[in-house]
Amino acid sequence: SHRSDPHAAIDWYSLAAAQDPRKEVVSFRSLFPTKVALRLDTPSQVDMVLGDGMHQMGALADRIPAGRPGVDLEITGLTMTAGSAVVSPDSPAAFGNLHAYKDEIVPWIRRMTDEIHEHGAAAMIQISHLGRRTGWGQDDWLPVIAPSPIREPAHRSHPKPAEEWDIDRIVGHYADAAERMRAGGMDGIEIEAYGHLFDQFWSPATNHRTDLYGGSFENRMRFPMRVLRAVRDRVGPDFVVSIRMAVDETLPNCIDTETGLTILRRIAGEGLVDVVNVIRGRIFTDAELTDVIPIHGMAAAPHLDFAGMVRRETGLTVFHAAKIDDV
Repeated sequence: SHRSDPHAAIDWYSLAAAQDPRKEVVSFRSLFPTKVALRLDTPSQVDMVLGDGMHQMGALADRIPAGRPGVDLEITGLTMTAGSAVVSPDSPAAFGNLHAYKDEIVPWIRRMTDEIHEHGAAAMIQISHLGRRTGWGQDDWLPVIAPSPIREPAHRSHPKPAEEWDIDRIVGHYADAAERMRAGGMDGIEIEAYGHLFDQFWSPATNHRTDLYGGSFENRMRFPMRVLRAVRDRVGPDFVVSIRMAVDETLPNCIDTETGLTILRRIAGEGLVDVVNVIRGRIFTDAELTDVIPIHGMAAAPHLDFAGMVRRETGLTVFHAAKIDDV
């Protein structure tokens, strides 16, 4: 990788990975050339505390712990936050999401990233257009849009099929949001592709279009490829772009493992992504969501071996989070 540090010492995570291939999920040193310190578990939805999509960044920043005298925090890590920041006004904040479509958010992002960087850690943020995975009755009361007018059982909106001018606009919104996050000091972004607008286009479960953006695999890939190319063009080659992706939707006649790996090889081959955050399953209903991200009392780490397979097959750096209590 062009971000690797050949002089960096082997850290505890790399050593563990050498002993057990299931632990070869990520080596942060391959992404960020600077020394990074502690792993910050910033709750993705803590941004709901003030609820205005912007000033709650102060609450996030206030949660960043200060170093304690006599405590050595020199380990490898980064923080991922926002869970996820929305890129367009017609993606209402169903989960108290940050408003990445507003220029005013940049200084608040900068406040948080400055605090994180002071501790030597790297910072990334998730961005997304929720598509049908939200409701219209909040923020600007704009229609919910999706590739096709298919309701999501969890949120039950009646989405408007995206018109070509919507598609052009939202592609630009993704790039604008990525640029804002970089201006705010983020080291990278992560695009959500498991039940959000981005992958609602490539999944046959949610895309029943008959135009240039639907039907064949190539047509269904058209919107997400436009988004990734626009983002990469805007942020450049040295900014980390991750994709949190359902590599297998575990649904007949939809995105299966082979198709998911084909997508990853294509977007990685173009240099559009550096990392895949592996998801297995779908989140159309709350019950299905618990198969993707298990709750208390369910089996631990059900998809860890699958994430390892994705790493082996694609060569990409892999993130994975699904109730990994221990490895």
